[in-house]
Amino acid sequence: MYCTRCKRFVTVFDSINIDFSSTEIICEECGKILLVTRSERQFRLNTDYLELEAFIQKENSKKSKSYKIPNYVYGADTY
Repeated sequence: MYCTRCKRFVTVFDSINIDFSSTEIICEECGKILLVTRSERQFRLNTDYLELEAFIQKENSKKSKSYKIPNYVYGADTY
């Protein structure tokens, strides 16, 4: 996927966010949340858009230099 923070195509990993019943597609280089996916059932059960939007804004405002993905996260939930 293309990351607007890195200004290039990057590899991504997915992470399940239990609090918002969603799966986040995250840039492996800088940690920016590129896409959030939810099933129709998850969408119906949890429709708190403002809280989810605030969470995404907060996560994406972190500086890429200070962001480092722990080694144990690589490859998680990729099956």
